Amino acid sequence: ETVSIPSANHDMPRACVDRSKADLEVIFAFLLSWPGVPFLYYGDEIGMRFLRGLPSKEGGYGRTGTRTPMQWDGSRNAGFSTASARDLYLPIDPQAGRPTVSAQEQRSTSLLNHVRRLIALRKSSPALGAKGKMTPLFAEPGRYPFVYLRQRGRERFLVALNPPRKPVTVSVEAAGLSGMRRELGRGVKISVHRGRCKISMAGVSYGIFRLDS
Repeated sequence: ETVSIPSANHDMPRACVDRSKADLEVIFAFLLSWPGVPFLYYGDEIGMRFLRGLPSKEGGYGRTGTRTPMQWDGSRNAGFSTASARDLYLPIDPQAGRPTVSAQEQRSTSLLNHVRRLIALRKSSPALGAKGKMTPLFAEPGRYPFVYLRQRGRERFLVALNPPRKPVTVSVEAAGLSGMRRELGRGVKISVHRGRCKISMAGVSYGIFRLDS
């Protein structure tokens, strides 16, 4: 697929636009297992919606719909402010079932808790941090999955990502890839046989595996 980067005068919607919770789980698995400093815009960790049609405010242009108040709970103004709704800088998402922090904290399978688990794993694992080495194991143009190794010192992780809805299976060199233990993920099966590592992935799936040191 071709990805276009919007200019300041075009929409810059939130990550959740036209994406399912499963899609977002894969996106965050990539973001928090990749080298460099991960960046989360407030509300993306609960899947806040992009409000279309809001007028630009202070140069927000098409990005204004991404800057609506943080949705903390189900109380007045989503717990963001006790002020009158008309006095808010931007309006609250008016749709029923808008995501909130308080609701997602209660569900172990929520997007918020998924992000928290990824952050905790990255924080406790130097190999997944900014200084960890990244080695591509399967990275073919226009093909998935995307598979890479993260390593620092003796600590190593294999990360496999399959964003499309189509199941895929690939085989990579298995040298040093024994003793895998899944830390996070779903829809991934890995087997090692005769020097090859077979990775079978369901559509929209991911896996982060710790390797024996």
